Amino acid sequence: MPFSPVLDVLDWPNPITARAITDSGWLPSRRIDITTWVERLEAEGYNVSPSAVAILQNFGDLALHPPAIPEALWPASPLFFDPIDVGHGMYERYIDLESAIGHRMTPLAADSAGTTFVLILDDGRVVSDSVQGLYLLADTFPDALDLLLRRHRTPDLLLAYDRDRRTPVSSARTLPCPQ
Repeated sequence: MPFSPVLDVLDWPNPITARAITDSGWLPSRRIDITTWVERLEAEGYNVSPSAVAILQNFGDLALHPPAIPEALWPASPLFFDPIDVGHGMYERYIDLESAIGHRMTPLAADSAGTTFVLILDDGRVVSDSVQGLYLLADTFPDALDLLLRRHRTPDLLLAYDRDRRTPVSSARTLPCPQ
């Protein structure tokens, strides 16, 4: 299911997620001008999908702060929506990953440590690129944000990296189209 450009709080998968998102300053009517971001990303070679445009218009320049959850599977780290921080100078790397998984990607956000980058695929699914590998967060943007904020399950590993060179080393699985 593609991302709906206008989401209200009732559409979020969990009340914890809804609260964290609205506490960040997000509103269903929020829109920012992302023309400069789109131009810069496209100049580097990225294909900025309509879903990426909608998400960045809604969430661009926001910082989402995951709540303290004792049973979370990993530590909380704020998530900053700035695709240039994620994508600038990284297109050659992402070309290899796109080829390995069979989908184009658009940068969306990065965690505060700069070790995890969130990207959206051309079919609307959301992945994270970290030091360990490329992970499928969820089939939809709301579900991906739910996972990043609540940290309640481990994402699926799509591709492991050579730690010294950060290049793909495991046989990647090509992602089929969602049902």
